[in-house]
Parts: sequence; C-alpha cells; structure tokens
Amino acid sequence: MSARASPAPLFPSQKGGHLTPGSMVRFLKYLYSEAGVASATSHSGRRTLITGLAERGVDLKSIALIAGHSTIRTTAMYVEANPARLARILQDVTF
Repeated sequence: MSARASPAPLFPSQKGGHLTPGSMVRFLKYLYSEAGVASATSHSGRRTLITGLAERGVDLKSIALIAGHSTIRTTAMYVEANPARLARILQDVTF
C-alpha cells in the first residue's frame, strides 16, 4: 500500500475525515502564529522540510516521493542555498 492510499488520515478533521488543503493551510497558519513565527506559510514550511532533508543527504528521488512531486526537477527548486553548507562543501576542495 502506498503512502497516498493510507486509509487513516495523518491529521484527521473534526469530523474524522481528511483535512482539505485549505483547512491544512489554516491549521499551519495557526501553529506558526502560536509559535510566534511571523510571516511563515505552509509553503515556507514545506521548503524548510525539503531543504533540511537535502542537507542531511537524503536523495532527491526520496524527497520528491515524500513531497508528492512527480519529478525531482520540482523538488530541486525547493532546496534553498545555504551559505554555511556551501562553505563546508568547498572547504575540502583542492586544486
């Protein structure tokens, strides 16, 4: 059984079914507000997760599956540049 075919919702609605995309956006906005995180969106959270997985060395194909992307090209657009990570990569480069 694939993750998408799972019968039980990860976050059930008040009625016990699946949350709609709009309900999930409102829920995340509420969580960010309660945490005092200004200007965060459901999309920025998604970008943070995808970037974090990439920085931990998870392959793009796996991240694409987790994110529900049909191509790794879409997933790659979500991975943000991190100056500290780039400096770590380059510190061991010798010519």
